[in-house]
Amino acid sequence: MQQFAGPGLSRLRPSRRRDSPLRTVTRQLGWLVPAGERVFVTYEGQGAGGKRFRNTEILTIRDGQICDVEVYFGWSIPHEAAPGGFVEAAAHG
Repeated sequence: MQQFAGPGLSRLRPSRRRDSPLRTVTRQLGWLVPAGERVFVTYEGQGAGGKRFRNTEILTIRDGQICDVEVYFGWSIPHEAAPGGFVEAAAHG
């Protein structure tokens, strides 16, 4: 993986979410897949507290500008489930 720092993304207003640039220490590009006017980006990051995570974003680009961003929050690395296993969902009450 390569270190990821997108010049267009630095202009986006930082959110207060878990992967906010204000709290993310490192971010490494995993996959960058163009599909028409969309680009699928998967990256791994590490927060200021040391926790690692993986997320995917879909960027819509029109006239050379990012006009829409969808963020799909992934999971912690390493994942809580053993390979081939799963994690029980928490009970809602």
